[in-house]
Amino acid sequence: MKHLLFLLLGLLTVLSSLGQTAVKGSLTDLVLGRHGISVEHRLSSAFSAGAEVDLLSREVFLEGQSWFMSQNAQKRGLIVEPFVRWYPTGAEGLSGVYASLGGFFGFANYKLEEPDGLGRHKWSANGASLHAGWQKCLGRLALDMYMGTTWADDNYPGVYSESTVLYPPPQGFRASGGLRLGWVFKADEAASKP
Repeated sequence: MKHLLFLLLGLLTVLSSLGQTAVKGSLTDLVLGRHGISVEHRLSSAFSAGAEVDLLSREVFLEGQSWFMSQNAQKRGLIVEPFVRWYPTGAEGLSGVYASLGGFFGFANYKLEEPDGLGRHKWSANGASLHAGWQKCLGRLALDMYMGTTWADDNYPGVYSESTVLYPPPQGFRASGGLRLGWVFKADEAASKP
C-alpha cells in the first residue's frame, strides 16, 4: 500500500511539473464503502486524460448457493479507472462540459466470518463507462459532477455472490454518476494555454 501511495505521489509530481493537473477525491465513493482519488492532466485545450484509483474496504453479505451458508464478509481490494475526456468547447482551466470515455478493472478478496475451507474467495471486474459531466474550477478548487452509464462484468467467488438490492447481482449496463472535489495545480496556466 505504501508503494502505491509513493508511486501516485511521484506521478503527480511529474504531471504537475509538465502542465495543468487536477487531483480530486470522490465524495460519492465514501457512501459506497470506497475511498477514491483521481488525477486529471490537461493534454490540450479540448482533451485531458487521467485515472481514478479506488480502495475497497467494506463489509458485505454473501449469498451462498446450494448448501453453502450465506454470511458476512470483509471485502478489500482495488479498482483502477483510466479515462480520456473531451471538452467540446475547450477546457479553460479544466472547466466546462465534457464527455468522458473510460475503462476499469478491479479485484478484491473476501474474508469470511465463518471460513468454509474452500480457500480464498476473490472478486474481479472489468468494464467501460461513458459519462457526460460538468467541471468547474474556482481558482485552484475543482468541483466535478458527472452521470452516464457503465458496462460491467463482475466475477464473484464460485459458490457465493454479493447480496445487493437486485438478486442476482446485475451484469452488463447500469447507471452511474458522482461528485468529486479537488485541487488544481498550475491553475494560472489556464489563460496561457491555446
